[in-house]
Amino acid sequence: MTRLYQVIQVLLVTFTVLFCSSVFAQSSKLQLKIVLQDAQNKNINNASIQVTGTKESQLKVSDDQGIAIFDLKADTYTVEVFHIGYGSSSTVVNLLQSQTLPITLTATSNILEEMVITATESKGLTSTSVINRQAMEHLQPSSFADLMELLPGGQAKDPKLTVANAALIRENNPGEKYATGALGVQFMVDDNIINTNADMQVSVGGAKTSHIGVDMRSLATNDIESVEVIRGIPTAAYGDLSSGLIKINRKIGYTPLQARFKVDGFSKLYYVGKGIDTKTGWKLNASVDFLDAKNDPTDVLQNYKRVSSSLRSDRTFVVGGYDLSWKANFDYSGTVDNDKFDPDTGYDRTDSYKNKKQYFSLGNNLKLDFGKEALFKNITLNAYVSQGIEDIKETIFIQQNGRVAIPVGNETGENEGVFLPTSYIATSKTEGRPLNINTKLQSELGFSTFGIKHHGEVGMDFRYSKNNGRGELFDPLLPPSVGTMKRPRPFNEVPASQILAAYIGDRMEYDLGQHHLQLYAGVRMSKLLGVGKEFSISDRVFAEPRVNFQWGLPKLKMGQGISKD
Repeated sequence: MTRLYQVIQVLLVTFTVLFCSSVFAQSSKLQLKIVLQDAQNKNINNASIQVTGTKESQLKVSDDQGIAIFDLKADTYTVEVFHIGYGSSSTVVNLLQSQTLPITLTATSNILEEMVITATESKGLTSTSVINRQAMEHLQPSSFADLMELLPGGQAKDPKLTVANAALIRENNPGEKYATGALGVQFMVDDNIINTNADMQVSVGGAKTSHIGVDMRSLATNDIESVEVIRGIPTAAYGDLSSGLIKINRKIGYTPLQARFKVDGFSKLYYVGKGIDTKTGWKLNASVDFLDAKNDPTDVLQNYKRVSSSLRSDRTFVVGGYDLSWKANFDYSGTVDNDKFDPDTGYDRTDSYKNKKQYFSLGNNLKLDFGKEALFKNITLNAYVSQGIEDIKETIFIQQNGRVAIPVGNETGENEGVFLPTSYIATSKTEGRPLNINTKLQSELGFSTFGIKHHGEVGMDFRYSKNNGRGELFDPLLPPSVGTMKRPRPFNEVPASQILAAYIGDRMEYDLGQHHLQLYAGVRMSKLLGVGKEFSISDRVFAEPRVNFQWGLPKLKMGQGISKD
């Protein structure tokens, strides 16, 4: 009896264990994680995934990370994947434990990558737009003026290359004679300032040729790698501006032989460029650009031509255990504005206008890096020299309203005069020879105090501008204007502009929890040199404070996990 009782107990225990194990096995779930990628290791979202077993079947869609997770019982399953842009896939999985199954799909159509065709906005202290090479290639510009439509509020319009193109930042329309906004825009190419303070060219015929700052038609775009446009006032390291700063960075280093030929209804553009990396560490780039534009395809008498070439080099040396970078560039730019009248149109058949400009420039930039751990991160020395040859030649038919007398004396008091002819043909020439020299010495600092990160800058720069041209040249007895004759002053008699400036600034960063605070404080002090003692500003030093503050708020989640800065 006792033995029978023991056997019954053993059978009951065995049955209970087997029953519980069976129930547990039927109730437990295993996880199958499927990860979808293409041949470029990019995640594939919105793919339909069908998992089919002997007893159950499930259907899900992959998320933005290309992941789909299934909770399944232990079994053998067939995993099928479907996507409109990729070939289907079928895989058999023997699911005995939780596992991750990577699946690679093959694209069956050409999928265009995401691209930005407008300027991207930075999140720095100042309002800054960055135009990359990708956006420029999409736009296919003929001159730098075309790139301005990529800025916020920029207007897409047909280029007008037969008139001067001024840079408009923080203004809508400069008007007929209002261009203070354009004069307040500073251009920099490869960290070298394009100085137009010595541009004194004038046209007696009224053509807009000067006093607009940089004429954007003269800037070719084929060698540009990126453009940074700062709308407003930048740090204290930049001066002699009031509207904004445009920094142009050109290609440097190896590039394949590139040729570009663009033709439209208004212009023809030709470009050839090449960049090489030598075994000795030198990086060399050379390019030639030619543009021929017309105001009207049917009008061959009014046109604009531009020829520009560039030779750039870059080399890094090791001096005293530190890296010394030397960048040098030589540039030539020549532009010609032609405007003639059709001899069959009437009395103004003799009028003509030709504005020819040539610029030769040489820049040298040296930068010595001391490393990230040093207090002084680097020292930069930039030197830039530009010589211009500018000539405006005009022929104008003058028709006086009556008898006009003009003086011929050069002294005050009573002088003899002459009567001008009622009508005559006047010829004139404006000769400009602007010389610009810019130098800059700067050092950057970096340190931390009480959890505040400091990014400092200190330096000084000197700018020299002098026009050695003879100015307006014409026969005083046949002046190229109606009415009283003006007395032009030779350009070479105007004193040179010499500006010496020193600056210091600090950009401070501090993290307060999830809040990011930035403060820039700096001051720039400038002085005009060569001013006579009879002027009140001869001994004055002008101070320009610069202060910017930014408060970065933490990320906020909206909806189902969508984060916003």
